Amino acid sequence: MLRPAVGLAFRQGRLQHVYSLLRGKDLETGDVSEERRVAQFEQLAVAMDDALDLINWHEYLKCITHAGFRIRRMMVSDNTIIYCYALWLIGKRDFGVDKRTLRSVLARWFFMATMTGRYTNSPESRLERDLRLMDDIEQGNPTAFVDQLDRIVRSAFTKDYWDITLPTWLDSSAANSPVLYGYWAALCLLDAELLFSDLKIRDLLDPVTVSPKSIERHHLFPKKHLTALDIRGVRRQNAIANMAFLDWPENIKISGDAPLEYWPTMSSSIDAERLKQQTYWHALPVGWEQLEYQDFLEKRRILIGQVTRDGFERLWEDKPHSDIETSFDELLAAGESQTVEYKSTARWNVRAEQHDKKIEHVIVKTACGFYNADGGVLLIGVEDDGAVYGLDADYGTLGSKGNRDGFELWLRQHLDNNLSLSTKGLLKVEFHALDGKDVCQVTVPASGKPVFAKPVEGSGGPSQFWVRDGNRTDQLHGDDMVEYQQNHWG
Repeated sequence: MLRPAVGLAFRQGRLQHVYSLLRGKDLETGDVSEERRVAQFEQLAVAMDDALDLINWHEYLKCITHAGFRIRRMMVSDNTIIYCYALWLIGKRDFGVDKRTLRSVLARWFFMATMTGRYTNSPESRLERDLRLMDDIEQGNPTAFVDQLDRIVRSAFTKDYWDITLPTWLDSSAANSPVLYGYWAALCLLDAELLFSDLKIRDLLDPVTVSPKSIERHHLFPKKHLTALDIRGVRRQNAIANMAFLDWPENIKISGDAPLEYWPTMSSSIDAERLKQQTYWHALPVGWEQLEYQDFLEKRRILIGQVTRDGFERLWEDKPHSDIETSFDELLAAGESQTVEYKSTARWNVRAEQHDKKIEHVIVKTACGFYNADGGVLLIGVEDDGAVYGLDADYGTLGSKGNRDGFELWLRQHLDNNLSLSTKGLLKVEFHALDGKDVCQVTVPASGKPVFAKPVEGSGGPSQFWVRDGNRTDQLHGDDMVEYQQNHWG
């Protein structure tokens, strides 16, 4: 509980600073004083009392349950549990958010942090940046606290996240997958039933009642059937999109039959309306039992993303759907983050007042970093402070093609030529006008495999591996790159 206490007392996410703080050191100036030492000891003592208060802890745990996460297995990151508690404590003590509202906003935050792995890579740095955001809003203003967290949630959960990034992450067989558990949480929020059963998934995902054989994740395309089709290997047969919740006795009945054989028999015992509802919850494409296996997986991943989004939207309670989309204005207001980056230009060097290949490379490495992390949004034509610079300078480098269409054509070709992954069907490019100036919004999904970038044109050298880390894009080499790829993609 030291981490949430330090976050509450000092807005610090790094435990390495604790010793300095308790010595009475000012982390900004480096000055040390006895008075400050005593004061900071007292601050931490008060914060520890709040963090260790069992009433606070159990109220916070209600946020996790409210988000649909009902068993320990679904919580893949201890950091997420502890770091979100720090934000809960800050909301309660420093901003006076009432318990009901705090439960809702932290449920949304926990869902987002789990699904996106917010506190997985460089977790202390990520927490510290989140804590510093609290300094930008007025203490004692509960609405400002809620709006700040919700703004970040919306910027992470864009339409493209649900439609592109999430299905990409579902292309896995990992049993310990954050996106898989997000889907399970959504099923709990939607009060979904097991396939071919009236049992509720949320009841069976209860730590009090769950037992080893009370619930089964069933292969929709059974392993025996796939082996007969010469589709082998754990990753292919145990794909996330091939698994669905099924009551144990029903799983025994299905055995190794092909979907085309067991589906008509199993579904005939359920009335049409209930079957339609279960088909939706379990993200089964129309005529799925007739599809080729790979087509089925691709279609079901998309539907799982939609069901997960529908479940998450329940956490917004009475807010209309239009209120949870991330607008261009919100992206400008949110500032740069793990999933948002601003660039003044894509081709034009503002200081040298000329076309610059190095500026073009910055766009490549930013897109590469987003692909290799959580995805994100790049706004071209926006300065670091959020002021709109516009695209006129970039347009001027394109001659007769200096307009929106010409810029998008150049951008896509530039990224395709310099990245190991094609933008076709993945990258989304939009334009906005503000005060007569164009801004290009590039939405980049997370990639299901490592993406590499060519070096700056003419510089030579091997391909580069870039990763988004907070509001920076860093290049990884050697062991660091290998370790990241193993942790990120498994």
